[in-house]
Amino acid sequence: MVIEFAEMLGGKSGRAMAELFWETIGPDHKKVTELVKDDVITITIEEQIGLDYAQKLYAVCGDNASNNDTFCDHLYTRLRKDYDDDPLSTSGLPKCRFRGQDSRIRYTAHIIALVVGAVLSQLKAGTHKEAVEFVALVEATGGVFTPEQCSALSVYEKIQGFVLWIQGSDERRALWRSYCNIMLNKIGSGNQENKMIELIAVL
Repeated sequence: MVIEFAEMLGGKSGRAMAELFWETIGPDHKKVTELVKDDVITITIEEQIGLDYAQKLYAVCGDNASNNDTFCDHLYTRLRKDYDDDPLSTSGLPKCRFRGQDSRIRYTAHIIALVVGAVLSQLKAGTHKEAVEFVALVEATGGVFTPEQCSALSVYEKIQGFVLWIQGSDERRALWRSYCNIMLNKIGSGNQENKMIELIAVL
């Protein structure tokens, strides 16, 4: 459930993110802005409506950007002004379950994307755009390349181009599946090679 779409003005520092987030989850409040133009000071007071959900905040999920660390720190500092994070405390303040970076959940998909990106970079995988251009070159040359052109491509790039080339035509996909079926019939069922062929046949 989306609770807010808010525009971030200025930089995307952790402090600015925390202040904006607090305006959303905190109680109703007045926001005072001051504008100086031509030696004239204009003060604007806005009535801001908050969700008053700060007590219910348990954790924050974000990617590995460093400003998310400072965001948690600044948000925790702000919450401590009005809430108490000690369940045994007798301060009389409302309880808060958020505990800064200890309550931060790192976005696993982002971590996996970074790892995959690093691996593909080492494999010289290239981009999807480059693979599409490679397939277009195959179509234009009839698949004939000089030894220099072939050696310039990594194994991964060749496989990627081959897959895109097969997927680019219903006829080629059907022909590929027929080749795979021939291999399955030759090898037989129930072994590891058979399972691998079944997987690549779905191209």
